[in-house]
Amino acid sequence: MGALNSIPGCLSLQDYPSIGHLAQVLSEANIQPIFAVTGPRLPIYEELSRLIPKSAVGELKEDSSNVVQLIADAYSVQFTVRVKATACLPRPQEVAFRVPGVGEELHVQLTTACECQCGDSQPHAHHCSRGHGNLTCGVCSCQEGYVGQLCECKKEDLGNLESSCRDMNYTGPVCSGKGQCVCGKCQCNSHASGPFCQCDDTSCERHNGQLCAAPTVNERWCQKKTGDGSLLIYFIEKDETGSISITVKDKTGSSKQTMKLILGLVVGLVAGLGLLLIGLYRGLIEIYDRQEFSHFKKECERAQWNEVNNPLFRSATTTTFNPKYNED
Repeated sequence: MGALNSIPGCLSLQDYPSIGHLAQVLSEANIQPIFAVTGPRLPIYEELSRLIPKSAVGELKEDSSNVVQLIADAYSVQFTVRVKATACLPRPQEVAFRVPGVGEELHVQLTTACECQCGDSQPHAHHCSRGHGNLTCGVCSCQEGYVGQLCECKKEDLGNLESSCRDMNYTGPVCSGKGQCVCGKCQCNSHASGPFCQCDDTSCERHNGQLCAAPTVNERWCQKKTGDGSLLIYFIEKDETGSISITVKDKTGSSKQTMKLILGLVVGLVAGLGLLLIGLYRGLIEIYDRQEFSHFKKECERAQWNEVNNPLFRSATTTTFNPKYNED
């Protein structure tokens, strides 16, 4: 400040930088300020640090013996980065990571594994029912005595589980002869569906070799009756990457939506009927008033009041004759 005072007219042009300006300059220069202050001034600089991004505050001992440790703690940076690839990269890509206040950069080369590494086998994989099989190229190879897609069933229990793959009212083969019973559940062939593979698409109509869709609810949603007799409402779409997703409509949400629609219609009907009755009542009152007024006007026109012959009429003018008055 003394140097500024020594320059004529400088005080009217220059001033101390604001905190916002200081924070901007430090950020552009990639500088991390460290405030090493004693205990009494620590709260003041903690408030100041909240206004300057990436600044650090540390309590300095009286003999300044911990100044090196304060700097080391401020520059000790640990961070975690998660990168998700939405598509296969044609070639390796290099990504640079930089922490504000640190001059160094971390360069990482990214590649995508778009093909399964089938040569790498994971023995006793947790994915295969917690170690009942080896995981090879995403498929469980079950150990002796275990079967199933995830090695979740024992062979000795297959006889008892076959009853779960047959309808209670059906005495034919398991899974209606159109699939395999695996761990008490039917794995249907490509053309069959249903909990017991009882539905067959081969008898459905086709157009240009394509299976006809189910009846549509609207321009997006389709509906189909399931094996248990309930109604399944679903929507099939294909995104830009070619992935196909199926969205199933919640029955509870549909029921609630239907109830809301019915309730809204009932409330609207009651409100509309009430307004109609009020309007009808007002119209009848208006017609009655008009008739009464017309009748009153006609009565007034019929009544011919004669002020002279009316015994109730008293004129406001009084005439008095003077007997001594002679007009001649």
